[in-house]
Amino acid sequence: MSSKPWLTSYLNGRNNGAALGENDNFIAAGVINSFGIVELILAIEEEFSISLTEAMFEHADVFTINGLSQLIDRQGTAD
Repeated sequence: MSSKPWLTSYLNGRNNGAALGENDNFIAAGVINSFGIVELILAIEEEFSISLTEAMFEHADVFTINGLSQLIDRQGTAD
C-alpha cells in the first residue's frame, strides 16, 4: 500500500487545505516546523507500524511528499 495518499492528506491538512505539490519541500513552504516534524514522524510510525531514524532524514528529498512516501514504503516492505 502506498503511503502517498495518507501523507498528502496529513500535510495538506496542516497547510490550511491548500494543495502542496508532491515535490514541494514542506519545511521550506512553512507547512510544518521542527516540532511538526516530530509530530509527523510519530504519526507515520503509528500509522504504518514502522520505525524511522534520524539518519533517514539527512537528505532534503525526504521533505517532499514523493520523497517521504518512498521512504515510508521502503521501510514498510523492509519490516
